[in-house]
Amino acid sequence: MSTIYKKSWLLCLSGASNAMERVNGALQAKKSDAEVLRPLIECLWWVCVTDETLMEEYPSEWKDHLRPKGSDLYDLILGLRWARNRMAHQVCQWDIAIAPFVWQDADKLSSITSVSNPNKGWDKGRKEFTLLLQGNDPRDGLKKAIAEIKGKAVGSLPPQH
Repeated sequence: MSTIYKKSWLLCLSGASNAMERVNGALQAKKSDAEVLRPLIECLWWVCVTDETLMEEYPSEWKDHLRPKGSDLYDLILGLRWARNRMAHQVCQWDIAIAPFVWQDADKLSSITSVSNPNKGWDKGRKEFTLLLQGNDPRDGLKKAIAEIKGKAVGSLPPQH
């Protein structure tokens, strides 16, 4: 029986990269907005899941050393996660959030979901979203997150079993 190493974050990271390639391919082929939006949404989910997986598999290395609270990558991921969580149950309304391929303002994103609980950290990441992502092409933040996660994690995290 072979040893299985905890490297599922690599699968998540490759999912994010592959989704971004499909976004770029759809844009180059002048596909419809929906055909560009689907892999863009997928990329956002993969980036957030990659970070969440790294936190689970390498809690001290990832959270304390490679992506500590207050770092640029931490803030970027927090903003991306806030956007993802605003739209998690309203996938058919993502065109409101990213139209035309620019992150809309935080108030508009907050308005597409009726769930809100300020006591549960509902707005954690809103400030980072506003500062780093709002008004920008969503691909920019996603590409930066993919590159930074890859640069920090690949080769830095030892295999675990």
